[in-house]
This record gives sequence, structure tokens and C-alpha cells, in this order.
Amino acid sequence: MPEQFYKSDTPGERHEKRVFQLKKEIARETNPEKRGALQALLDEIEKKFYLEQQEKRIKAAKLYRSKRNKKIASIFLSGLLIIAAAATGLYFMGKPMNEGSSTSNAEDSMDRSNVLESDAATVAEPIVHDRVTPLSKGQVRAYRYHV
Repeated sequence: MPEQFYKSDTPGERHEKRVFQLKKEIARETNPEKRGALQALLDEIEKKFYLEQQEKRIKAAKLYRSKRNKKIASIFLSGLLIIAAAATGLYFMGKPMNEGSSTSNAEDSMDRSNVLESDAATVAEPIVHDRVTPLSKGQVRAYRYHV
């Protein structure tokens, strides 16, 4: 009897129909040799179906694990990015804003380096007054230096 499958049948349903058909034939068969051959065929079909199902489960598990690992990695990296952005924001929050341009800062540093390199740049001694007046309560003495 030919097997009758429908397009809507799943592989599991088709397998069940084949097994049911073979079991009916084995039950009707009177010849022991033919019965043994049909039983061997049934065992082979069962084994093949079981191995296919096992391979499908393994592939599905691998796919699930890879998707899960990708999600975990993306969550971890986004968290790391958020932490880095927060740390950068906190770092620059305490720094004063530069009001001048960066070129003027570069010129100032160039002037300072030229002054330090030249021999003419010496620090003058502080001006010392001959008279030292006593300070009253709350006053502060100020010294001036020529630079």
C-alpha cells in the first residue's frame, strides 16, 4: 500500500505514518524472512529519524546559545560604553572651560619657553623698604616683586 502524505504533514507526522504502515505490514506478513527484513527496515527508519531529530536539537541549541551570547555581549558592551561616557563626563565636569583659543595658549607656552631658555631672564630681588611700619589688627603686609 503506497504511503499517503499531505503537504501540511510535518516530518514527525510523516515518520509516524511510515512506522504505522510498516508495523501493519509486519503484522500481516507470514513469511519469517520477509518479516525479519521488514523489521530491520523499521529499525533502520527509527534510527535514522532519531539521529535526524538529535541533529536538529543540537543545531537549535547551538543557535540559541550563539544568539544568547551575542545578546550578553551587546548588553555588556553597551554598559561599558555608558560607563565610559559617564566617566568622561565626570572627568571633564571638574575642568574649567578654555575661554581663549588654543593658538593663544600655544603662543603663551612658546613665550615662556623662550624666556626660560634665554640668559637675560633673571628674577629680581624683592623690594625691601627701609621703614617697616607696624601692622594694626586685620592688616596684611604685601610685598611686590619685579619680574
